[in-house]
Amino acid sequence: MRHAPSLPDADMWGYGYHWWVGRLSSGQPVVAAMGNGNQRLYLLPEQKIGITLLAGQYNQKVKRSNELLMRVVSALKRKR
Repeated sequence: MRHAPSLPDADMWGYGYHWWVGRLSSGQPVVAAMGNGNQRLYLLPEQKIGITLLAGQYNQKVKRSNELLMRVVSALKRKR
């Protein structure tokens, strides 16, 4: 039996060691913790930024869970 440190996802995310890891369309790495109720913690290591989303949508299907992340990244690009 072999240990796989990450499992690819069909979306932009892969899963490994209890963290979701991926890259934005710009190629920038992103790490995330995602919980029930649309609770999110996004880490952008190159920007040295952490984004926290505390929500209460428990046991509901969340359709736009990455929208906040994309809006923040877009705002950061405009600031440069």
